[in-house]
Amino acid sequence: MHDEESSAETTRRAIAVESALMQLVNRLAELGLLSIDDAMSMLDQLSRSSDFSAVRVSSSMTNLKRLRALRGGDSGMTPGADRLG
Repeated sequence: MHDEESSAETTRRAIAVESALMQLVNRLAELGLLSIDDAMSMLDQLSRSSDFSAVRVSSSMTNLKRLRALRGGDSGMTPGADRLG
């Protein structure tokens, strides 16, 4: 019974960390501090961990594709990085 509880807790924590990482990547891309290409690459790595992760990442990938279109198709630009320096 203890192993089942431990496994469930590990799963909950892994999902929470994955969710936080996805939110961070999305937000940095939205702010222009991370390029769309880099964000999509990071999310692609997350999506490979499991089918469940792939489903969760798919909506973020769709949003990043829309953001790329709004930026004129230039997925390498980081317009927010200018504000840092």
